[in-house]
Amino acid sequence: MNKTIKLYLISAFLLSVGYTTIAQQLTIDSATYYLEAYKSACYFDNGKLWGINFYTNQVIFDKNSRYTISNFKDTLGVLKHSGEFFYGYLPDTIKPEQLGLSTWIHKWLSSSINNYENVGIFIHEAFHYFQDSLRIKPKGFNNKQMNEYNARISIKMEAHFLAKAISNIDSTINYLKDAIKWRLWRQKQFPENIVDEKRFEILEGLAQYTGNYIACKYYGINIVEPALRIYHTIMENKDTSGTTSLERSFAYVSGQFYAILLDRFYQNWRKNVSANSDLANMLMNKLNLEIDTSKLDLLSDYKDNKKFKEVIEFETNRKLHFQEHKLSILKKFSQQKTLSIPTDSTFHFAFNPSTMITFEDGTFFPYFNASGNWGEIKVNTGGGIFYEKIVKVLINKDIIISENKVTNTNWVLILNKGWVLNKNDNGYYISKKIHR
Repeated sequence: MNKTIKLYLISAFLLSVGYTTIAQQLTIDSATYYLEAYKSACYFDNGKLWGINFYTNQVIFDKNSRYTISNFKDTLGVLKHSGEFFYGYLPDTIKPEQLGLSTWIHKWLSSSINNYENVGIFIHEAFHYFQDSLRIKPKGFNNKQMNEYNARISIKMEAHFLAKAISNIDSTINYLKDAIKWRLWRQKQFPENIVDEKRFEILEGLAQYTGNYIACKYYGINIVEPALRIYHTIMENKDTSGTTSLERSFAYVSGQFYAILLDRFYQNWRKNVSANSDLANMLMNKLNLEIDTSKLDLLSDYKDNKKFKEVIEFETNRKLHFQEHKLSILKKFSQQKTLSIPTDSTFHFAFNPSTMITFEDGTFFPYFNASGNWGEIKVNTGGGIFYEKIVKVLINKDIIISENKVTNTNWVLILNKGWVLNKNDNGYYISKKIHR
């Protein structure tokens, strides 16, 4: 199997870093390598970290050639067994999700150049699969406060000092105190979001930590390396256009940092963590850290701090552009025609959380892939707003309908049999075909 196939990987980790990834080819042998390394890393850990071996069903799927590799026998019998894995081409009528229970369908290529980070992606997704059985899967959360000026300043300062804390053994406690001051200051500013923040850190922070921890142990790498890399990718983003957000990405940094520090000071913390835990509080309690929250005048206390000056300048510029960006989005959706897509229990979508913007009654994504019992859509530009029961996608100029394929300059829609596109005053909407 030396034929070259373009294989693409996607995961929650990758989406936090960026939906559009570096174009790169993987041979079938190297794709098989990742499945083999994933298995070896899981058995190398074999439950030492969380009491669970994270080796479970996973699929790598190339949406262009439809070539597929999995580590389990599919229920449809489409893939052929060779060695430890299963290989084959999926016909257009079969989606990779129909092959059977899989932790994750890896569709896009990782932008990482490191084997251990790629393998960590598989473990990250497996952790999510087992998170419920580990009793550390929190309920829903909404961190739209991370679009606010003060919240963004504080999470960036908190993450900055946490990065210093994990990188400097001798000064860890001092840097940790600085980080927690900014955390507590933010919590005073946004008390209604304290629970949301810690839930997100438990959900994605621990998944990110687990993937990196096991993969790094297997490869003999210090976990600080990938932790700092994602910190720089998310927190050091220099885009002031207002089109990026931290509301669904910050926990990949802060949650992982706190978990790494807990390993350093509290050996048995994983046995005591729950879906409702606050990782920072666990660390503070273990170290007996007490901070007087009545005297947190941080905007004044850190006014001469070089990093603080840098963050303030950046966020001041971004704040102006962010408001302009939000208003321009709302204006477009109020003036242009839209396509309405129904959402129900079959609705799934992949998106870049760093680009999402939360409004009062919906959330905007500039590009995403979505599917449901109605079919699938790939939105490249223009974006869509997700409301409670529908998604509205911008229509740019005319649409082209060819059998079950609907094309617009912003997106491509493939309708399943029994579903049709209807026209109304606002644009178009998808519905089931009425049989007369």
